[in-house]
Amino acid sequence: MKKINFIIAASVISLNLQGCSKYQPIYNISHQDLPLLSHALTEQEIGNIIIEAAKNRGWTCTQREPNKLICTHKRGRHHATIDISFTQHDFSIKHINAGHLDAGDDHVHRVYNKWIRLLENTIFEKFEKHALLKKK
Repeated sequence: MKKINFIIAASVISLNLQGCSKYQPIYNISHQDLPLLSHALTEQEIGNIIIEAAKNRGWTCTQREPNKLICTHKRGRHHATIDISFTQHDFSIKHINAGHLDAGDDHVHRVYNKWIRLLENTIFEKFEKHALLKKK
């Protein structure tokens, strides 16, 4: 009986430690739908909204192609570079590299994923704000 309790306890502890791991699979965003009201915007306007959202989160973006941005984020000795592509209907964010945050095998420090999720949320907030301003 003690052996079974030990095995169960060890399994629970192991699962909890895995959940607390500082390395996670890379969070990429693939063809995330934009709000319907954004479909009336030009691709230039969409790019500008995404750049504004990124800037608010501390990212620096340069436009490489008409619908493609390369954005970098630096914080202390950590940095990340991403590729953001967009159309009038959706956007994608793809990991390029994350210095001092990459863990190999498609894993990255959880801070990188947090940066991407915050950026994603801020992009949606900017589109919602833009839509409200257009209604007025």
